[in-house]
Amino acid sequence: MKYKILQDYPIPEDDKDKFARIEITEGKYKGLIYHYIKVGFEEQDKDGKGGVLKFSYDIDKTPEGINIDHLSESDKVYFDNILGDNLVEIIENKEKNASRKTDTDKPST
Repeated sequence: MKYKILQDYPIPEDDKDKFARIEITEGKYKGLIYHYIKVGFEEQDKDGKGGVLKFSYDIDKTPEGINIDHLSESDKVYFDNILGDNLVEIIENKEKNASRKTDTDKPST
């Protein structure tokens, strides 16, 4: 799923945390704008495998004809997976960019 982080999206004055807004740019939810509220990791899932990414979000704008509050259970799972995949990609890109910056700061030998 493609997305873009909106740099110039108006954020209400009372939004103290100034969360970045993200727009889904393709697929079933194209045009939907949301932001993550809380992001965290649990060390293991219930089967004792890997880490589990946990997050909460809020919807800022929905395209006409989409009502997130009335999705079927399967559509809700699909939607949450989209937001989870986007979050993983955002985190991975941030880590790559931080790594590149660190690498360029080091003198070559």
